[in-house]
Amino acid sequence: MKHQYDVDPPDTSNISSPETSIVASAAFSRLNLWMMDRPTLSGLGILILTVVGFSLGNWFFESILPSNDGWSIYWPHNAIGLALLLITEKKRWPWIIGGFTMASFLNEIAAHDSIPEMALATPCNLAQVLFSAFLLPRFRSLRQWIIEPHLAIRFAAFAIVLGPALSSMPAAWYFSPAQGSFWSIMMKWALPDAVGTALWTPLIVTFVSRETYDLFRPKALPQTLVLLAGLFTVSFFTFNQARYPLAFVPYPVLLFVALRLGFSGAVIGANMLSLVAAYFSVRGLGPFHLQAEGWTDQKEFILQTYSTLAVLFVFPLTVILVERRNFAEKLQQALEEMKNLATIDQLTGVANRRRFDEILDTEWKRAIRDATPISLLMIDVDHFKSFNDHYGHVAGDDCLRGIAAALSAKPLRQHDLVARYGGEEFAAILPGAPAGIAEELAEQMRGSVSETCVPHEGNPTGCVTVSIGCASIVPAKGMSPAELIASADRALYLAKEGGRNRVCTATPKLVEPMRRPA
Repeated sequence: MKHQYDVDPPDTSNISSPETSIVASAAFSRLNLWMMDRPTLSGLGILILTVVGFSLGNWFFESILPSNDGWSIYWPHNAIGLALLLITEKKRWPWIIGGFTMASFLNEIAAHDSIPEMALATPCNLAQVLFSAFLLPRFRSLRQWIIEPHLAIRFAAFAIVLGPALSSMPAAWYFSPAQGSFWSIMMKWALPDAVGTALWTPLIVTFVSRETYDLFRPKALPQTLVLLAGLFTVSFFTFNQARYPLAFVPYPVLLFVALRLGFSGAVIGANMLSLVAAYFSVRGLGPFHLQAEGWTDQKEFILQTYSTLAVLFVFPLTVILVERRNFAEKLQQALEEMKNLATIDQLTGVANRRRFDEILDTEWKRAIRDATPISLLMIDVDHFKSFNDHYGHVAGDDCLRGIAAALSAKPLRQHDLVARYGGEEFAAILPGAPAGIAEELAEQMRGSVSETCVPHEGNPTGCVTVSIGCASIVPAKGMSPAELIASADRALYLAKEGGRNRVCTATPKLVEPMRRPA
């Protein structure tokens, strides 16, 4: 039923199955587009589904939830209506409100209420739902929703306390002459809605959250089942007896479930605990044993408070856990950014000399282990000193940025790296590339720089060019990356000595780098 509402696409950043998340996102996008293209038809569909869903839900809840003289211990009808509004865009609220209103009337008719009672109950229920929905933040994702500013306080104040209290006043005024005092009727009306809101509104929003379904993925399923089964077992033995006052024994277990499974698991556990407590209490068992000495409003109030606290107990804790997780992720992101800044040349935006040395050492060891070639390009800007002297250092910096962009624009492979080696000199590490491929890529880079046509009166070509030295080797144990650098450096010297603006390839030899022309 949830897919019929205009819910934001779930956050799939941490979903363990990429294929599943892609298919789900695509299907959801198609559904949203279909609904946007047919607003009236989709609205009628929402209306019908809301009426049918609430009608079946009312029948189901009346069948299974404990009640006293027609008054339920907790009632989820308004809670579900609130949850649907929170997860839905406001432009679709009229359809849900219409379905909610029609379902409420049908429920009153099924209960054989009088017309004045129906005319009173339905507006009160609707007023409670709308009051809370307007004052709570819209739900987009569970992780974002539960860290909204002061959400726990707002949820408790508006949805659990004020909403049910304000909506129950007209009903208490109407029923009090015949059924009891104003305050007793108000409590019998407001408390079931308050407990239902505390339990079921968070439960519904967890059901439309991918975090909930992550708990039941194959890797997480054993832990989820063990923890929930443990909570159920403790709750069962706590309330399936009337001898010992052990009502709060399940709370530490619920706390542990919240710590391990997060908000979704905690909400599921809290609803499980509340249902077990209510089931046995109305049968004269458990610490509250509502039938053992007669059903009293005081004991019913204690049970309702107990059920509400089960959710409020874990709400702040899970908010803290999510905020801690967000802080850790932001800290990790900041560390990654600092790491990137430490390995990026601030002028040109390519890797700096430090990063060059790290990658060359890593790829050199890999080439020795796998017996694969590794190539190195040493790239030098021709007549750059005269360029700086003629155009100035600001223009020189712009020139270096343009050359770095031209070198990086080539279709480099996944593990290739372009770095600024120092001054006007660049380098490119080509892991796994034999001499032929390296020389071909070097020629493409040289041509890419020439095509930028940056004016350079001190260069015979009239524009900025580069000379490239290329060296390739299949390294063996005992060899050093310095041998590859020396060979590429020698090749670069030959390119500059041979007229510049060209690529030269050298065979690796143990040679000292030769002093190049300026």
